[in-house]
Amino acid sequence: MTSAVYDKARNNGFDHVNEKIAYLKVQFIYQSGRNLAVKAFVEVAQLVELVDKIRDLKKMDDLLRFCHYMEALIAYFKYYGGADK
Repeated sequence: MTSAVYDKARNNGFDHVNEKIAYLKVQFIYQSGRNLAVKAFVEVAQLVELVDKIRDLKKMDDLLRFCHYMEALIAYFKYYGGADK
């Protein structure tokens, strides 16, 4: 989801992804309610707080940095065994 936000933001600007950013927050919370491991991950990575801050500040650099952060977190997770760990 974040890669789609990243691509759209790069092509169309921050204002065109505001709703998608809000949807990311909803998904983080929803998935946290479904799985305790996801909840722990979301809390430790402070993903909900980061999304709120990005939406408040409305800075493209912050959004792109967040997208890169998410990409790195997923890569790290997969490198260390994904769902098995």
